[in-house]
Amino acid sequence: MSQITAVIVSKNREKQVKKLVKNLRSQDLKNIEIIIIDDFSDKPYKILGVKLIRNQKPMRAPASRNIGIRAVKGKYILMLDDDLEIKSKNFISKSIELLQSNPKIGAVIPTKIDDYGKSQIEYSVCRETFFSKNIVHTEAKRGFVDFGAMVYVSYTTLLQELQYDPMFGIYKGHSFREESDIQLRIRKKGYRLFFEPTIKVVHKISPQGGQKQNMSDKIYWFAFNHIIYLRKHHRLWPMNMVAYSIVMLGYCIKYGITYLPSALLGLAHGAMEKFK
Repeated sequence: MSQITAVIVSKNREKQVKKLVKNLRSQDLKNIEIIIIDDFSDKPYKILGVKLIRNQKPMRAPASRNIGIRAVKGKYILMLDDDLEIKSKNFISKSIELLQSNPKIGAVIPTKIDDYGKSQIEYSVCRETFFSKNIVHTEAKRGFVDFGAMVYVSYTTLLQELQYDPMFGIYKGHSFREESDIQLRIRKKGYRLFFEPTIKVVHKISPQGGQKQNMSDKIYWFAFNHIIYLRKHHRLWPMNMVAYSIVMLGYCIKYGITYLPSALLGLAHGAMEKFK
């Protein structure tokens, strides 16, 4: 049985996934199990040497990740998106080494570079702002951090217990805040997130495939999902929501004031949505 399993959720990006699978097989740690969740792509995936699970209808990222997590048998999980490239040959072995070195570490976070083609931006470690609790990029040194990239290595038993919250993707919406939510819940279980800057991944921002939405929809789900996040984790969420409304106004000014109705609807619906 493999010591670690890579779980990849994908939709209409078979070519990118094949590159990622090849990338995983070049790691210095061999015998890596790979589980791919095909979220009802237009054409079913055909990839050799992996475990393929095809959803019979679109499930969105959080629910699809849970399907993969429940199928894992090994001790560790590597959570991946389908548009990533792992740059460090020792990415997995170093992550496992860190988890084994300190029982307080619940997840290992790498350096993540967002590649937009003409420019690259590091977006590895994040923090909550004071008033709006918006989660923003911050500079960090090697060590414990509050939030990190969507790619990380953790314990199978921990993620099988917690699982991703399908609320961040409900009604076929954007899964914004899914990784922040589960990382905060890892910390609430008494674990810490450890940032290891020497292991690196590149997030290739792809115009093809994936769960595509227009900017109006994205603005709506940025607002809706953040309010769900606030309601789950912060007692004074109505005050935080007021502050986040100002943040959303800034987004609308930057991308187009015509998106303001979408932002307001997202905020209102997030505040009224019923969830457990």
